[in-house]
This record gives sequence, C-alpha cells and structure tokens, in this order.
Amino acid sequence: RRGRYRVETTGRQDLVMGVYGPDDETKLVRGDDDRGAGLNPRVVSVLNAGVYTVLVRHCSAQKTGEYAVRVTTEKS
Repeated sequence: RRGRYRVETTGRQDLVMGVYGPDDETKLVRGDDDRGAGLNPRVVSVLNAGVYTVLVRHCSAQKTGEYAVRVTTEKS
C-alpha cells in the first residue's frame, strides 16, 4: 500500500543502506549513511505499492557485526 515508511537499522555497527524498487532491485529510491541513531542509516520516504529491496553494507574495517533492519509506517 502507498504510504510514508521509515526503514532503519539498529545496532552498534557503522552501516550504509539503500532502498530499491518498487519491483526493481536496481532502481535506487533513496540511500543513507548516518541519519539514524549513532552510525545507523535511516530512510524516510513515500513508497508506492510493490516489492522493495534493502541493501545494507558495513563501513567498518571488520565488515562484520550484528544489526537489525526495521520498517515502520509514518504518519503523513
């Protein structure tokens, strides 16, 4: 359903994230580096109905570590 969504990571990792779609894993909707808490990325955008892909990459030298991805709806 079309709406305003927040896509963000949580954890102690330095991450970068891209949201792609709808229904196209190569079409970048929006990306972010550090707009979330700490070094976490956060994207807030109006998204149309469809399937979206979230790509998360580590920015640290270790390139590993735990994190979670959370998607929530936002009030307009």
